[in-house]
Amino acid sequence: MKVLIVDDDFIMLKLHQLRVINAGLSLKPQLFYNGREALNFLLAAEETDEQYLILLDLNMPIMSGWQFLEALQQQALRSTIRVVIITSSVDPADRQRAKDYPQVAGYLEKPLNRQGLDLLASVF
Repeated sequence: MKVLIVDDDFIMLKLHQLRVINAGLSLKPQLFYNGREALNFLLAAEETDEQYLILLDLNMPIMSGWQFLEALQQQALRSTIRVVIITSSVDPADRQRAKDYPQVAGYLEKPLNRQGLDLLASVF
């Protein structure tokens, strides 16, 4: 399983990277600053049957987390992907909207904590 962390905040990227590594989920999670970068990475690797766990922020420039999820619905590889949204949004409408996407396995508030790491470990 490959872990991708998608967030436009450098500090959150590094913090989540360290927590994922220290929890043993991945020795080298891939880091992306927006949904477009992450989607391009996935499309380039579409030939494989690799499973992906994506930690996804919602509010980002260029391609938001919502736009990423919409684009993902059109891709054949969507069945090999699980997404955990990690966001600063506490809006109940966002939490409810996340349920519209079959790839979304969880919704957590930033920053990623021990309880969130337990959820990530149980996704696949």
